[in-house]
Amino acid sequence: MNKALPNEVVRRKPKETHKAVAESAVVTTDRKVLLAMKPDQRSKWLAKGLQQAQEGRMQAASMFDIIAHQKFTADLKENEKIGKRMYLQLKGGLQLISSKQQRHLASGCALAKEFGEEDEAEATAAGDSAGPPVVDTAMEEMMARCRSFVREKQAERGERKPGEEEDEKDAAPSADGNQDEGMTPPVGSNGVKLLRLTLPTRASSQAWMPAGRHPCQRTAQVPTTAALLVLAKLRLAEAQLAEAAAEAAAEGPSQAAVRSRCKSRKAKRRRKRRARREGVIRRERNQRGK
Repeated sequence: MNKALPNEVVRRKPKETHKAVAESAVVTTDRKVLLAMKPDQRSKWLAKGLQQAQEGRMQAASMFDIIAHQKFTADLKENEKIGKRMYLQLKGGLQLISSKQQRHLASGCALAKEFGEEDEAEATAAGDSAGPPVVDTAMEEMMARCRSFVREKQAERGERKPGEEEDEKDAAPSADGNQDEGMTPPVGSNGVKLLRLTLPTRASSQAWMPAGRHPCQRTAQVPTTAALLVLAKLRLAEAQLAEAAAEAAAEGPSQAAVRSRCKSRKAKRRRKRRARREGVIRRERNQRGK
C-alpha cells in the first residue's frame, strides 16, 4: 500500500474456485468419509457418482460396494423422503453393474429392503386393479381370418359342407361338466374329475382335462392372447399339412419312390460299364496268349 500511487485503489480479492473444476473432480470412495456424511450429502454423492459412472470416469463396482454396506442407511429412517430418492437413483443406475450385483442391490441391500417394499406393494396393487386381460380388436380379426381359412380348406377336402357354421363351443368343455351319455369320466391322480375336450378342426382329436379349467385360459372368463395365438397356429399348421398331403397324393408316386428308381437305374448302368471293361480285358488277354 505504501508503494501505490496516491490516486490508485488497491484491494485484495480471495482466490475464486471455479465450479467447473469442483464438479470435474471424481467423487470419493472412502467408506469412512461417506458413512460420516449427512443423508442429504450422501444423496448428492450418489447422484454425482452415478453420473460419473455413466460417463466412464469411475468404476461403478467400487461405488456399489459402499451402497451395499449395512451402515449406509443407518440414519435414513428419519429422512424417508431422502431414502426414497436414493432408492430411485439406485434403481435407475443398476444397468452399470453385473447381473449378480443387480439382483443383490435390487432386493438384498438395506436401501432396497427399507424403501423398496412400498414400490413393490404399489406395483402389485396396480396389477390387481388392472383386472383380467381383454382381447383387442386386432386379435379378434386375426382369429376370424384363421377360422375362415380353416373352413375353406375343410370344404375343399370335403370334410365339411359349404356354408356350414363352425361350432366354437366345441373347443371348450361345458360349464356344468356334462359328458356323453353312457360314458364315465376318468378321475385324475388328485381325485378331480376330467372333462373331454374335442378340437373343432378334427372330430377324432380328443383330450381329457381337469373339470372347471379351460385349455386356453388362465381364468374361466377371458382367454389369454398367447393361448389364442397358439390355437390359431395349430389350426393353420393342421390345414397346411392336410393340404400338402392331398397335393402329394394327387401328384402320384412320392419322391422317395422316384429316388429309389433313379438309384436302381444308376446301379444298372454301373454294372453294364463294369461288364464292358471286363470283356475288353479278357479279349486283350486272349490276344496276348495267342
